Amino acid sequence: MTSPNCSFICEPPLGGDRHLFLRSNLRYGDDDPLQWPQPFVPNYPHLACIPRGSASTNDPMRWIPERGSFVEDNLMLSGVGKLNHPDFARLEYLCLPLINRAKSPSLRDKLLVSQLTNILEHLLHNLKFISTSFFTMRLGVRQLQRVYLELTGLLDYEEHYRFRRLSKQTASIMGVFTTELAVCEHMFQAGIPVWLVRPSSALHSIRIRALAPLTKACDHLPLDPSLRPSYSSIYRGRGDVIDKYFAIAKDILGYLRYPNPFGDMRAQPLVTPPPPTSGPSRREIRSQRFTPCKDVLSLGI
Repeated sequence: MTSPNCSFICEPPLGGDRHLFLRSNLRYGDDDPLQWPQPFVPNYPHLACIPRGSASTNDPMRWIPERGSFVEDNLMLSGVGKLNHPDFARLEYLCLPLINRAKSPSLRDKLLVSQLTNILEHLLHNLKFISTSFFTMRLGVRQLQRVYLELTGLLDYEEHYRFRRLSKQTASIMGVFTTELAVCEHMFQAGIPVWLVRPSSALHSIRIRALAPLTKACDHLPLDPSLRPSYSSIYRGRGDVIDKYFAIAKDILGYLRYPNPFGDMRAQPLVTPPPPTSGPSRREIRSQRFTPCKDVLSLGI
């Protein structure tokens, strides 16, 4: 079952050993809910409502900053600066209305809404005021885009899709894979593109109305790893569990945190206290207090 408006079927990200690392476009390939439909996770149904988009330079939330967008500070340190003002203004122009929308009385008490809103505000503040290297600034822009798009999907789900009961589906949102009939029915009735994955053993009970080409991620997404700099893997495991999204959230929070110096080894050797002197012990000192008396007696006094 899928949307009548969708004439394609995305290849599901199958396997229990998915590997999350940033690719050349600073996204996670076909494991990224911003780029590709993901398996249904009960805690995060809103990921199916993330807006689809293209890598157009006209879309501030899909654009990757280049060197021309980086303005160095005229200070003693070279290579340190910020995102230029026109590009920052484009991001801020979209973020501020979304933040205000998220703070409406009907949404602000939802925990995930409040968490994403708070993170988005911090990312926006960092881009505006904190000077960094070009690569750190670029990663900050991509993290801000990620939170913006997820928060948009979450607000849309809460306001329009959660209790919607319409068979007309929206092809402009990401959609979801599922193996559960109840989830498939709910998503379909809500107007969310959904693909029901069934085993080959059930083929005899499936009525095929039409064939559609399988759209492969490798034909549409950059899957090569990021180089110069490269980024380590943040998760390895199943793609249909919440742990994958916890790993992504932890990576975003890591951008907002400086390295902790309190657990690092010191570069200089430890200064050890001097060894104890080899003088007389306290007992010897006490026994020597009456020694002069012995000396007096020996002189016959």
